[in-house]
Amino acid sequence: MKSEGQPPLTDIDVLGFPSHDKLEKEIYRDPVTKRFPKTMVMGQKACINNCSFCCQPAFFGAPLIRKRSIGHFLEELKWVHELGFREVMFNDATITADREWAAGLFEGMIAKGIDLTWNCSTRADRVDADILGLMKRAGCHTVAIGMESTDPAVLKNIRKNITPGQVHKAVSLIRKNGMDSIVFCVIGFPGETRKSIEETIRFLKKLDASFITLGIAVPAPGTDFYRYVEKNGYLQTKDWSRYDPLQKPVFSYPTLSADEMVFYQSSGLRQFYLRPGFILRKIISIRSLTELVTYAGNFAGFMRRHVFVERRTTANTSSHPND
Repeated sequence: MKSEGQPPLTDIDVLGFPSHDKLEKEIYRDPVTKRFPKTMVMGQKACINNCSFCCQPAFFGAPLIRKRSIGHFLEELKWVHELGFREVMFNDATITADREWAAGLFEGMIAKGIDLTWNCSTRADRVDADILGLMKRAGCHTVAIGMESTDPAVLKNIRKNITPGQVHKAVSLIRKNGMDSIVFCVIGFPGETRKSIEETIRFLKKLDASFITLGIAVPAPGTDFYRYVEKNGYLQTKDWSRYDPLQKPVFSYPTLSADEMVFYQSSGLRQFYLRPGFILRKIISIRSLTELVTYAGNFAGFMRRHVFVERRTTANTSSHPND
């Protein structure tokens, strides 16, 4: 007999702080890190949206967001700094979901002189010039925005509730406030076609984003997306080790194969990152040895994965975008 789940914990301050003091500081980093060492913090559980592919509802419930008190969160950030960390990643799904709470947090970081640089994720419809300016003053250097696709049918199918126009405006505001932007995109959601992928890639190349991702959709068990591919016979395996956005997808559509999705992923990333103008801007933007080393490592990894390694595909090359 299935047991009932526990009700959500409302006062998440009682969970205390993660054991940052137990971390091996030297081994944690990500592609946008500006200072080392770095750790991860989180002030909210759940998300304001309910995307069909996202694990957040299964993990935390949706759309109920539970927030730590600002004072409790600031104490953790002070402790993190005292431990010797110089940068954090805010792992909240939408750091500015509650604008008043977010503003209070950033104002508190400024008032207490918490010297941490940081990056975060939010939604394109939850930023404006004022909050972005406050984020910059509090130490933010990179803001990630989820778009997934530019195709209206795909966006409707995944319940994204964001438009490409909103993403374009958000990226512009982030840039104007002196921060980098990342735009998350994913290939292979329901309704995806060769044409819709090509349109998304064209949009990204015109967007003034600092970085993009172009992952392949992963049908996480428990999500509506998983139920969709399973019900329609598109799912090819339940070997969970293969459920990875960096591997060949575990599903295939009649009109868009797994191999084609792999092809478009590498092709789209090459088209974005190997533009001479993009490379020149990145070189000019380097301000520290840390950034130089980080960018060099990122570029080497990118070249190994998407340029030097031949990837087998059954795609019809005549229908693919030009590299």
